Amino acid sequence: MTYMDEYAILLKLKSDYTKLNKLVHDMLHIDPARPETCIALAAFWERKDERKALTYAEKSLRVDDRHITGYIMKGNLHLSLNRPDLAVTDFRGAQELRADLRSYQGLVRAYLALSKCKDALFTAREAMKVMHQSAKALKLVGDVHAISSSGREKARKFYESAIRLEPGFLGAALALADLHVAEGRNKEAVLLLERYLRQWADDSLHIKLAQVFAATSLLSDALSHYQSALRINPHNEAAKKGLERLEKQMKGVDPDAPEDEDENEADDVDGDQDDAELL
Repeated sequence: MTYMDEYAILLKLKSDYTKLNKLVHDMLHIDPARPETCIALAAFWERKDERKALTYAEKSLRVDDRHITGYIMKGNLHLSLNRPDLAVTDFRGAQELRADLRSYQGLVRAYLALSKCKDALFTAREAMKVMHQSAKALKLVGDVHAISSSGREKARKFYESAIRLEPGFLGAALALADLHVAEGRNKEAVLLLERYLRQWADDSLHIKLAQVFAATSLLSDALSHYQSALRINPHNEAAKKGLERLEKQMKGVDPDAPEDEDENEADDVDGDQDDAELL
């Protein structure tokens, strides 16, 4: 059971809800009272009901108030629920137990949501000092600078430094591509992403390329990359939504027009019975 909550979070990030559903079933069968089981349930419910997911994150901390993943999950859910003030407390709780990159990332997001840019920059720099030679910490500083047009040049330098330190760090490459687009350098963004695609067949690279092409009205190229992303990861929600939006654009339909939401959700985890037992 140890670290199975981390595995659940990875499955959620990959939108593989079939495997996540099975994992939660197995964990409930083994030990429904473990904090890892509560976090796995929070990961499962996050897409459908963030408030319900939050109750499971809170339960994980009632079971074990030193479970770092519980604080991080709770902080991310508070961010999703537009409560960055509470998220700051959650991520600080995680940091008091152990310096974790995710708690620094969460704090930066929370401070930026609160328009506390100086606090965000101080936190990102602290992460860079604590995690010496960390490409992800370098990117975090770049992310803070990137929020303002005056800081984009500094952001570019931090992203490029992160890539030099860790050439395979796709997060920095994607952030740098976004920066190129923000500065009107769409061609540079495409060249950067295509260079990475020659080495890594990654769905996130295809999605970013599709977004760049869609923004420049190269819709057929965007379509090709969304389809490539789904071939690599059929569960990728971002690719599915992007493709749906693109198909509307290609038909001349406003993709932002309101419509009824799909009811096609993943099967519940043993229905309300398991939820009642856990709560």
